[in-house]
Amino acid sequence: MSNLILELKQVGKCYVAPSGERAYALRDVNLTVHEGEFVSIMGPSGSGKTTLANIVGLLSEPTEGHVRFLDYQVQDLSDDGRTKLRRAHLGFVFQDYMLIEHLNVTENVMLALTLSRYSRRRIREKAEELLLRVGLEAHLRKFPKQLSGGQKQRVAIARALIKRPKLILADEPAGALDPKSRREVLGLLQELNVERKSTIVMVTHQSEDALAGTRLVQMQNSKIVSDQPITNRFNFRLGA
Repeated sequence: MSNLILELKQVGKCYVAPSGERAYALRDVNLTVHEGEFVSIMGPSGSGKTTLANIVGLLSEPTEGHVRFLDYQVQDLSDDGRTKLRRAHLGFVFQDYMLIEHLNVTENVMLALTLSRYSRRRIREKAEELLLRVGLEAHLRKFPKQLSGGQKQRVAIARALIKRPKLILADEPAGALDPKSRREVLGLLQELNVERKSTIVMVTHQSEDALAGTRLVQMQNSKIVSDQPITNRFNFRLGA
């Protein structure tokens, strides 16, 4: 078995209303992610997938259970420790891109390494290398408002990759895209998974998008109801 990246054991997330009533956004979740996997987490609105994604991304703490990321027991870390772990080893791709409008494409990608040991020149070189890798060599000096949705998402993917993260968390990465851009972005994620062995966890409510992965985790009513390998993986890279 490949190296374990992430492990959740009996994880729950509970909120307490002013009335004292307890409501579970997540209940009794067990999940592992190994190096090189592409895990699709799918479920309808309110199923708990966003809450699970926030815990996977170390953006939220569970109220129950245990989370291990790499060799760290996350619940034993301070807030600062979790932030450092997230910055060092996680890359994020969001549905709304989260690009900074007054920075150009290259500068947006460089931003992820601002606090690193690299010189600004080396950071720029790494950013441009990745932008060429995702097919944006003609757009290095453009600003986000000059790009299509699919191009913006490619910038976001390059930004996620520049730190060489142990895990990429993609939250509805194709949700706001037209069909052509959707196929291109999902194909790029597949390509990174197959050729670079990138470990990816993708959240989606679209069953077709979920087939980009190697494993499908289905959620309903705040629980995981199914966790199975995807035997009919759709090759978005070839469109077939």
